[in-house]
Amino acid sequence: MRNKKWVFVDHENVGHLNDFETEDVDKIFVFVGATHKTLKINFIKLNDNVSLEIIKIKKIGENNLDFHLSYHLGKLDVTSDSDVEFIVLSADKGFDHLIQYIHDNGRICYRETRKSLVEGVVKDGKVGGAKDVIDNGDKVKEKSSKGLVDDSKSIKIVPEKILNEKADYVIGKLKKLPGNKRPRKIQTLKNYIKTIEKDHVAEIVKKLISKGAIYEKLGAVTYDVDSLPMDENLNVEGFKELIINLKNLSGNKRPRKLKTLKNHINTLKKGKPSLLLTSLEESKVIEVIEGDKVKYDLKYMKKVSSMSHA
Repeated sequence: MRNKKWVFVDHENVGHLNDFETEDVDKIFVFVGATHKTLKINFIKLNDNVSLEIIKIKKIGENNLDFHLSYHLGKLDVTSDSDVEFIVLSADKGFDHLIQYIHDNGRICYRETRKSLVEGVVKDGKVGGAKDVIDNGDKVKEKSSKGLVDDSKSIKIVPEKILNEKADYVIGKLKKLPGNKRPRKIQTLKNYIKTIEKDHVAEIVKKLISKGAIYEKLGAVTYDVDSLPMDENLNVEGFKELIINLKNLSGNKRPRKLKTLKNHINTLKKGKPSLLLTSLEESKVIEVIEGDKVKYDLKYMKKVSSMSHA
């Protein structure tokens, strides 16, 4: 389940794209300044599916190219699928606040320099290059790499929502494996995850531990995935939030009639109410009895709530 990757190139800043490999890239937008008459691109590995769009800035003005690139980032953030990953190729740190804003709204978005993107190595979910930047909860730690002269920072933070989705996907895969086929060592587990989730392996393992899906001691792994709900509805927009909301309501405050439940879902203004109600029934979170009375599965609600707060 690889994310699509779109690269936004600040050609005015990076100068050229020689040696830029496109093996894992799906779309490239190259922003060219008004004064540039030539475009220096020499792809070594051009995959069959990559598309290239040249955006030529017509007017000369201070930071004009940056404004155009930022405009396209914002527009495509609104109109593109959530599984599209944005990479801004530039050494200009002025993009970082916008990148952080897009990240905070749920999309994987980060900046790379040409040097780090060309020569960097992806390992255990961390991008090597001028700087390794590792997501560690609310803090971002930097680890210097050797042998590279470009000291610009790269920003790569995985939004919590996407990381939860990836962890849930891995849990679903692990559930389908017989107990004796599941990896018993932490490194073997990481290698297994790499076969189904190329990026963010270390972060996924941490999330599996925090969810209580696995336990690790001295490199050995034990599992508790079978006690976790495996339900496609968990990925429905607003579903987890609705479960937590209903779980946190005291028994006499929880809607007991189908019509009242529908009205309650409407007031939350999360996702599509009709789809959420269907998801509640499909997941057996609720059972409609005697025509319009609602009965709740508290065990399921508590488990989903603990997963979401992990």
